[in-house]
Amino acid sequence: MGLNLTVHGPHDGACCPTRRSRVHYALQGERLVKVNEPEEKTMSPIEGPVWAWHYTARIDVGRTAPTEPWHYTLRLGPDGQLNVRADCNRAGGRYRLEGSHLTLSVTHSTMAACLPESLDRQFLEDLAAGITWRLEAGNLHLGLTDGGTMVLTVANQ
Repeated sequence: MGLNLTVHGPHDGACCPTRRSRVHYALQGERLVKVNEPEEKTMSPIEGPVWAWHYTARIDVGRTAPTEPWHYTLRLGPDGQLNVRADCNRAGGRYRLEGSHLTLSVTHSTMAACLPESLDRQFLEDLAAGITWRLEAGNLHLGLTDGGTMVLTVANQ
């Protein structure tokens, strides 16, 4: 976190600071401590766009695909925030990218009862099972813990 401050310069009177300064702080344990300016984080190509669920393929179950992909979306914000639309429900949480490894943690969700044919639970379960990612022909492929693959495309907004 950075703060823009006006501080006293070497020739300022006690009443009138004029020098602009930016000070950075970070939470370390339970204390807020002053730190050097943080490095700019480069965004991954999967951060930012809204991804719509195209299908999930599993060897034992076959292929599951929603009839309305834009009802099942995922957005990875540049700040580690996760936003999900699972048909009639909205969810959020956190994510972490480490190279091609991905950890998605849905921490909160609305609890609306979607129509019986909804794939909301399947979509959320598949997201939770994602452990790796790759881009292929503009599509986001999530490798799942059971060996399946979840494929998402950039949503047309």
